[in-house]
Amino acid sequence: MVVVAYHGHAFFAPLQVPGGYLAVDLFFGLSGFVLAHAYAHRFASGLQTAAFMKARVIRLYPLYFLAAVMSVCSNYAAYRFAGGQFSTIAAITSLLMLPDLQSVPLYPMNYPAWSLFFELLVNLAYVVLWPKLTTKRLIAGLCFVAVLLGLYAFANGGVDYGSKWSGFTGGTLRVTFSFFAGVLLHRFRPRSSISPAAWGILLAMIAIFLLPIANRIAFDLLCIFTLFPALIWLAARYEPHNQTIFTWLGAISYAVYVLHYPALLAAERALSLLQISPDDLAPTSGFAFVSLLIAGCWATEVLYDKPIRDFASGRRAAKRNAAGMAII
Repeated sequence: MVVVAYHGHAFFAPLQVPGGYLAVDLFFGLSGFVLAHAYAHRFASGLQTAAFMKARVIRLYPLYFLAAVMSVCSNYAAYRFAGGQFSTIAAITSLLMLPDLQSVPLYPMNYPAWSLFFELLVNLAYVVLWPKLTTKRLIAGLCFVAVLLGLYAFANGGVDYGSKWSGFTGGTLRVTFSFFAGVLLHRFRPRSSISPAAWGILLAMIAIFLLPIANRIAFDLLCIFTLFPALIWLAARYEPHNQTIFTWLGAISYAVYVLHYPALLAAERALSLLQISPDDLAPTSGFAFVSLLIAGCWATEVLYDKPIRDFASGRRAAKRNAAGMAII
């Protein structure tokens, strides 16, 4: 939701989310923690690189493909009816989940997709390096990358890099530090317990994104190096009593992230045909957009993404076989 408000600021004005881009760094940290939890024991049992990357593509690509189709259709409609520009090469690379070498942004038709590209790259690095990724080496590597990221941030005026080719180095440093920090945190994960503190962690996270900080560089680095790892560790420590809402938010979170940008562009273009600006209706337009987005993402998760992932990973066939054995 923070990322949606950050990218759709015209829909939410005068509400502002100045630190919205930092949600990507938190996402990378969560990804490292979760993948270490899900796959470390499977790597130890002999899971191969190809099988792991296949599982990651199955997880990420179906919803990404839907977002790419939305983006291509929206851009082509704008080109035909509003005199915009349309690149066939950009459309093809977008559908194939490849960055466009001829444009300034890596993914000109869906800017946030850059983070998914970096996610797959760091996933590949993780599985390849895992046999030699001792805790001491992990800590040493994180310290080295932290120094590089700090130097890069002060030299380039911030950490909000990665979506454009000019910021490829910055994006690489961001994903490398946060992802492997999540992997390290998992090795020191605490015992979990039920506590109302889980809600406090969530509110603290939201507050970080909303704070209007003057010295952004120092604060952003503080978040990436300390606050986000602390929040991830605490979130692993304290579980809410009723996990239904958290489970539901987790189920739709990826759909919200990957679909929100093409949906925002489509909404802006539809309103422009009616000669309406999102600012004219903000922030009501923002809350209406989020409501429709959540409903659409939930339906997409249930009716589209999960069935495709089950089929591609063989889970549906396994369930049928298990049911047949039960009957026999």
